[in-house]
Amino acid sequence: SIGDARASWPDDVELHPAIEQEMAARTARARDVVQQGAEVAGPVIGAADEVLVIRGRVRGSIDCQGGVIVAHGGWVQGSIKADFVQVAGRVERPSASAKVEVTGVLVVMATGALSIDACAGAMHIAYGSGINGALEHRGVTRKEADPVEQSRAGFDTDRPTSA
Repeated sequence: SIGDARASWPDDVELHPAIEQEMAARTARARDVVQQGAEVAGPVIGAADEVLVIRGRVRGSIDCQGGVIVAHGGWVQGSIKADFVQVAGRVERPSASAKVEVTGVLVVMATGALSIDACAGAMHIAYGSGINGALEHRGVTRKEADPVEQSRAGFDTDRPTSA
């Protein structure tokens, strides 16, 4: 349940409701991988049952089968590939080929800055956030998701969707 996911989450990291739902659906556990003030050269890799929390700096790619949270004050200079991502800090492009690829939901909080191209199945972009890059909403097709996931992504499950 959402309450169970929230109970195991650090109190100082605000979660968007869409991210709470993702965590509850997969009973994901938080793992602080870069503490505030620390710097790591990537790649950083995470498992399907993990949500990687970035509070410091990452120079390099992040690849997680679960989720990635770039907390307020966190900074990533590199590609991110994950099932769901929340950005309250900064994500920047180190090269022209770098991008953020999210199979589920991408959330950019009001304190977040995304200076890199991104594609996601669903997006929540808060008023006041900084976006400097191309955003591609890929959506979720009927063949890729069950009705609950489609409903969460905002699709009418009685009609086919266009890609």
